[in-house]
Amino acid sequence: GGATAASLHVRVQRAEEWFAVGGDVTVDGETVPLQALLDAIRAGRRFVRVSGKRFARIEAQLRAQLEDIDATVFQDRHQLAVGAAALTRLADALDDDAFDADDAALTLIQAGRVAKDFEPTVPSELQASLRDYQAEGYAWMSRLAAWGVGGVLADEMGLGKTVQTIALLLARAADGPALVVAPTSVTSNWEAELLRFAPSLTPVMYRGARRAKLLDDVDPKQVFITSYDTLARDVEQLQGTRFGVLVVDEAQAIKNARTQRAKSVRAVHAHLRVALTGTPVENHLGELYSL
Repeated sequence: GGATAASLHVRVQRAEEWFAVGGDVTVDGETVPLQALLDAIRAGRRFVRVSGKRFARIEAQLRAQLEDIDATVFQDRHQLAVGAAALTRLADALDDDAFDADDAALTLIQAGRVAKDFEPTVPSELQASLRDYQAEGYAWMSRLAAWGVGGVLADEMGLGKTVQTIALLLARAADGPALVVAPTSVTSNWEAELLRFAPSLTPVMYRGARRAKLLDDVDPKQVFITSYDTLARDVEQLQGTRFGVLVVDEAQAIKNARTQRAKSVRAVHAHLRVALTGTPVENHLGELYSL
């Protein structure tokens, strides 16, 4: 017999940073792992080994579904995996009875479907008029926030990533204080832009010998601003505060996931993470992994 879409089952469950993906099809009572099926279509083969010298044809409908799955998942060592932001796409590619997910995955899938139709308004407290593309960027980040996943805003330099993000900080102020991490050379610019565009928020420069005291009495409308180096030194102190939004400016600074800078950023507790960079990839695609 052939390998058909009717016998396809895909399972998803939380696994550290990603979601582990498993599954199989049943052919004449024998199961063929999802990994083997994907390996077959990646190699352009029309048949998949069932057992021994037995092979089954991959029927057209199943092949189409496998191609959708292959475009959504990735290989994490020997395990198929999917990112939180791609869960909804994976679920939509499959029939309900062919898809099993744990509670963590189901929550994100449902949130993603709701967020897709979310039409946020620009906060009235923003002392700026957003251009159309900036309003679109703000809306996109707001949908990610409603969904519960992070993102990378990669507009080119000079297109207003800062003001778009400040609009987001205003909209999410109720989630708690925010933290902006940036190169030392631009931390003062963040303070100035917040004072200019969002006077209802309170910028707090997290620096100096007594900086840890600033965390003793935190207000939801505060936006802490610090450098990558200070974050790396004070990561344990900053872990004691749960931030509503973490903004990582000039995020190419953490393109190497193994550096202390990158590890410190990942250690911060935040509901939403937004990375800003005009150059998300400088040398190779592996740099996107850290972002």
